[in-house]
This record gives sequence, structure tokens and C-alpha cells, in this order.
Amino acid sequence: NPGASADLAAWGTVLARQGRMQDAIAKWRAAEALNPAAPDAYIEWGNVLYSRRNYAGALDKHQQALRLNPRSASLQATVARDARELRFITNARVR
Repeated sequence: NPGASADLAAWGTVLARQGRMQDAIAKWRAAEALNPAAPDAYIEWGNVLYSRRNYAGALDKHQQALRLNPRSASLQATVARDARELRFITNARVR
């Protein structure tokens, strides 16, 4: 059920915003299990990781979403943004 999967993914984001990251991850994994072909859980999970400045984690989750929906211009832009931030942080640490 695609709607139920999207609802679980959104619920995960609400839990993450409440600081309940383990519960959020459980919801995202449940959404993934319910509909493995839907990118919703990966998008939500990646967005939360990005907001926490975990750019490597965000890039990984958003790339998983992009593999499920390769024609999404929005996801392509999101992956590019994540990669750019990760390069910026990596370069800043080297200097």
C-alpha cells in the first residue's frame, strides 16, 4: 500500500523532530518493508540526516531514493546538494 508507506515515512520524520531517532528509524524501515519500491522512507530519512549535518548519511539515503526514482529531477538536485556539502566539509577538514 503506497499510501501507508508514505504515512509511515512521514511519521518517522515527526518522531525524529521530537528527538526520537531510534523510533524514527524503525518507522522508516517499516515503510521500506511495506513498499520497497517507494522512495519515501529514504527521502524522509535523508532529509533528517541532512538537517543534522550528516551529509554522508543524507547522500546515502537520497541515492537509494534516486535509484528507485531515477527520473526525479528533485532527487537528482538533492543528491547533488548532498554531495556538494559533503565535499565542502571534507575539504574544510583537510585544510
